[in-house]
Amino acid sequence: HNDDDNNMATPPALPVPDGYGYGGRIGVVRAHFPQIQGDVYLDHAAATLFSPEQVTEHHRRITASLFGNPHSRNPSSTQTTAAVNAARTAILELFETTSEEYTVVFTQGATASLKLVAEAFEYGSWKNEAPCTAASGADGVDVGDGHADGPVFAHLLQNHTSVVGMRQAAIARGARLQCVTEEQLVQPQPSSPCPKHGAASGTACNGHNLFAFPAQCNYSGRKYPLEWVAQVREGTRAVATDACRCPGRWKVLLDAAGYCGTSPLDLSKVPADFVCLSFYKLFGYPTGLGALLVRNESAALLSRRDYFGGGSVSAYSSRHLFHVPRSSVADRFEDGTLPFLDIMALETGLTVLQKLGMADVQKHTFALALYTKRVLEALEHYNGTKVVVLYSTSTWTPETQGPIINFNLKRSDGSWVGFAEVEKLAGIHRIHLRTGCFCNVGACHESLGLTLEDLKRNAAAGVSCGDDNDLIDGRPVGSIRISFGYMSTIEDARRFLRFLEDLFVEKAAAAPRLRRLYHNDAALGTVSSAAAAACSNTKHTTHGTLDQVCLFPVKSCAAFRVSEWTITDTGLAFDREWMVVGANGVCLTQKKHPTMALVRPRLDLENNVLILASTGHDELQLDIDQPAGQKVSATCQARVCFDSVRGQDCGDAAAVWLQAVVGIPCRLVRQCRDEDSSRSCRLDKQQGSAISFANESQFLLVSHASMAEVNERRDDATAPAVPIDRFRGNFTVHCDTAFVEDNWASVVIGTQVFRVVGGCQRCQMVCVDQVIGSVSREPLRTLATFRRFRGRTFFGIHLVHDRDKSTAPYTIRSGMPLVAENHVDDEPG
Repeated sequence: HNDDDNNMATPPALPVPDGYGYGGRIGVVRAHFPQIQGDVYLDHAAATLFSPEQVTEHHRRITASLFGNPHSRNPSSTQTTAAVNAARTAILELFETTSEEYTVVFTQGATASLKLVAEAFEYGSWKNEAPCTAASGADGVDVGDGHADGPVFAHLLQNHTSVVGMRQAAIARGARLQCVTEEQLVQPQPSSPCPKHGAASGTACNGHNLFAFPAQCNYSGRKYPLEWVAQVREGTRAVATDACRCPGRWKVLLDAAGYCGTSPLDLSKVPADFVCLSFYKLFGYPTGLGALLVRNESAALLSRRDYFGGGSVSAYSSRHLFHVPRSSVADRFEDGTLPFLDIMALETGLTVLQKLGMADVQKHTFALALYTKRVLEALEHYNGTKVVVLYSTSTWTPETQGPIINFNLKRSDGSWVGFAEVEKLAGIHRIHLRTGCFCNVGACHESLGLTLEDLKRNAAAGVSCGDDNDLIDGRPVGSIRISFGYMSTIEDARRFLRFLEDLFVEKAAAAPRLRRLYHNDAALGTVSSAAAAACSNTKHTTHGTLDQVCLFPVKSCAAFRVSEWTITDTGLAFDREWMVVGANGVCLTQKKHPTMALVRPRLDLENNVLILASTGHDELQLDIDQPAGQKVSATCQARVCFDSVRGQDCGDAAAVWLQAVVGIPCRLVRQCRDEDSSRSCRLDKQQGSAISFANESQFLLVSHASMAEVNERRDDATAPAVPIDRFRGNFTVHCDTAFVEDNWASVVIGTQVFRVVGGCQRCQMVCVDQVIGSVSREPLRTLATFRRFRGRTFFGIHLVHDRDKSTAPYTIRSGMPLVAENHVDDEPG
């Protein structure tokens, strides 16, 4: 692992389970993946990694000979056809079957395979039946609209979104819907009669049902019993209690996309009718290529098609509605020319898995998951409370659990840690994991105990798949997932565990000053009527000097440093009075667009213009008094700033200039000055002071002494010091003691009085270099090790101007003396 992490805490010492390492060959295996150097990749359930040798060998092969379109009949075409057929054979060999039993239909991936079945499966109809009503409620959940009578499309609650999405096509084709849990799958005695036809042999049935379930849950890693396949097909396991169970009337679709990369699948023993795959989940490359394995005896059920493409028909008329599909199921559904060069890349990946042996891959990856799970279970805070809540229903054997661990974290007081916080800090430590619901809403909501009412409430609060909303009313709306691949190592697991131990296991109660910053108790501080007199008690005061004054005319762009400036009712005059919005009206920030740091605004008040400058671009001047355009609406999506704000568009010239620098379509918007556009500081519980487009307050104060301590604490002491401009403060001050500002209740700078309204919560934006717009891991990586409380990382304090206690003229100037009053229960420093 990286030397950067050598000083992290060591996870509890536990033995590595048997089965790890391919008999000592894991070092050789890992050596084929130099791209992982320095990183911990734990998102194999989403996409595993490819080795450079796979690409090199593929390139060598396709450049060593001619390969033409397989629809032609020339020598290069014949050679391509042979290579594609060899790939089909190799795929079937991996799954212990042959072309006599299965046909490989190439698709764009598992989702495309599922869509193919959804649109082509022939459910048919039932003969001589009395009307029946679909089950509803807790017993066999009826998911909604469908036909009250007829064949069934059933899926497990824990299926991937792409499986659940098949239901709309099923309804359109005459099926009714059943969403079932594992507990609801009933296994009657083999002699139990069909509930629809009594002891009939099935001659009364004229249709087919379809049951879809995952071989492995992509949310929790739970492996479902593969014997379900034969039992459901034979009618000895009931999926829907009121559906036909005559032998042969149930077909099974097995979602094996997340299973096959780390577990053996023997289709000679698991006779699924349809199996979907994505090859990037097996061996990383190529992407955009998958397959549907169709059991030949069930191929005739894929008979419904609304389209035919090149190569899929043997004859058709352009003038008349006449066409004849090709006889092979592969030919019928592989529309157009196959991605034959990509298909030829499969051989190398398949060879890797076959050489390792899927049984050994399963042992290796399971051992890693089991080791990690045991350490996670052992993690405790200083007060004995558990750190990790695992989401698993497995008995944790190689046959029942894949190499996936799903969990959330708790603090020592029992409150939840948001998954977005974990993901962002992991990224800084070059640890790749995944958070959210993982396109498996059923498993996610079941694990988190979310009800339909919760979902509606969360949706109303703006929660959307893939966003950073991780906690609603203190409860998680998603979770954290790590997953191992065939090249993962015990060092990967240990480095991840050290990361959790170092940043999320509390060794002692939080310092009172951090507790105050989080709870915003600083807003309760008051300043006496005479500002200077209020700070006369040296036991509770701090003295310093104002070093720099900066304003940021355009939100999230570069600073404009001044020596003296006017204070208005929203902060420094013109501070964050403009912002940049995307094509959808959403505010852009350096968090996602670090090149915004290259936009360097400045104000020329003598000529009354705002000037936008950037290296390599002509300057643009905008008249301050005459913003062009019409009023528009935008939403500031900063985490602490969900206000809907109205602004005035600054015209096309500004939009063109900004797009050239930032690199995406965007526009410049100025805050409207009418009453409807006013915003108030949420941190200011006393007066609700007015603010501009700033996130949280009128002013941000940062300290050189505090910055120096952050730099001293960094692992790499030889690296250049992180400059204080990363923290984008309005006021930068000199004080003798680091983080003394945590204790302040009020600040007097010259003749101006400010109230402290809370600590500044920091995100990855502080990792953007304000000179060149590049992104690094520091200083957030270091800050997170000693400045975190309740999931928030603090640096700097928020201020609001107390005009009533200040002296006119309301101006601030570099070099002014500073006197800060501490909270009465705190000692300075």
